[in-house]
Amino acid sequence: MDNHKTPAATPPPVNNTFLRPQSEFDAGLNTSTAWTEHLERTSTYQSVSDDEKEEPPKGRPARALYDFEGRADFRELTMKAGDDIEVLKEHLPDGWSLVSIGGEAGLIPTSYYT
Repeated sequence: MDNHKTPAATPPPVNNTFLRPQSEFDAGLNTSTAWTEHLERTSTYQSVSDDEKEEPPKGRPARALYDFEGRADFRELTMKAGDDIEVLKEHLPDGWSLVSIGGEAGLIPTSYYT
């Protein structure tokens, strides 16, 4: 019986030649004033008058089937199985849906709710 152990495989070193150089061009793009103004201009609902406050469109009610730990930098939401959610837009590209949980809008996987 051979007691010699094989060393664990180590990943190859990272070749930095093909990495994009650090740039501040897109730093904070999603939190910039330009982004916020764009969202306000492209909003799908408009008030009839300045005095009348119209509520944003409502989605359909749904329930979370699984826990999901969202990443804020991708505008994903975190939810627990059983949470009540409001589906605002279903079947976005790559299997995502836009939902509202507790008044906060963000993305979750389409297959994680019913």
